[in-house]
Amino acid sequence: MTRHAESLKGRIAMREILFRGKRKDNGKWIQGSLLRCSNGAAIIAASKSAVFTSKTFAALDDAMDAEPETVGQFTGEKEFTSDEDGNVTRGKRIFDGDIVRIESTEDGNGEFLVAWDDEKGGWQFKHLRGTRGTDCPDAVKVIGNRWDNPELLGAGK
Repeated sequence: MTRHAESLKGRIAMREILFRGKRKDNGKWIQGSLLRCSNGAAIIAASKSAVFTSKTFAALDDAMDAEPETVGQFTGEKEFTSDEDGNVTRGKRIFDGDIVRIESTEDGNGEFLVAWDDEKGGWQFKHLRGTRGTDCPDAVKVIGNRWDNPELLGAGK
């Protein structure tokens, strides 16, 4: 490690880059590094030691073919709840395509689809039902996703 890299160690927070998708062989979800192939295929390797380059892929036992349309990126956020004293408990990761319930004692509850918005250049909560939103939620909970729970999207979504 270089002296400069050593001096930055512990001072820079690296964003976790993670993907998930449904395995083609059994329909179960897998999380890990993503390799998008030129033919449209998606491969997800759960191991952090996966090696991808433009010409090769270091095959690992945990590399699985995923249904490309189900692949979504981790938003960097986790579901959370807060108690009346303001203590926050973090839960599972929130991914592109998840459906979340945002709860607020002040503004009510709403359900939203998590999706990337190219125009805004960021993750957005697309309103599905209930209260449109709040600046100070008490909780954000994953209640499903667009592939396993399409009924949560409502008609025409």
